[in-house]
Amino acid sequence: MAATGKLLANPYTEHLFLWGAGDLTQTSWGPALWLLPRLVPGAVIAVLLVRPLSLLRLGAQAAGGRGLVLWPVALVAALAALHLAAVSVTAVGMTGFIGLVAPNMARLLGARRAGAELWVSASLGAVCLIAADVLALALQGLVPNIVPTGRRRLSPGRWR
Repeated sequence: MAATGKLLANPYTEHLFLWGAGDLTQTSWGPALWLLPRLVPGAVIAVLLVRPLSLLRLGAQAAGGRGLVLWPVALVAALAALHLAAVSVTAVGMTGFIGLVAPNMARLLGARRAGAELWVSASLGAVCLIAADVLALALQGLVPNIVPTGRRRLSPGRWR
């Protein structure tokens, strides 16, 4: 047990946790300005895919019967989703994957149309990410070895 505590108290291990868990601390507009031009193309593609994705909800045969060619829509949708997930995780770390539960929550809350699900999912994803950060920070006092998500440790016992 003591060896585990020493391993977790190592500054190099803490940096590994910060890289893997992410860091939501924003001390300047730099990260947001870096993220903005990378999110815009994926967001525009997602908005343009609302109508084809609505047709896909009818099923592959019904969408094909209405003139939708399935494979290009599926390919573009998958690439846009991959791009948006990769960019957000690059900016905030692995904590960003928490937002992947948002579309399921949006459907459970009643978002049935693709456009509504898109906006509700984006909002819920942001709320889930902030809630995970707040929860991790709140539990740090109770659980000393919790993975930090929102603050960087400067030295043992000091947070920024």
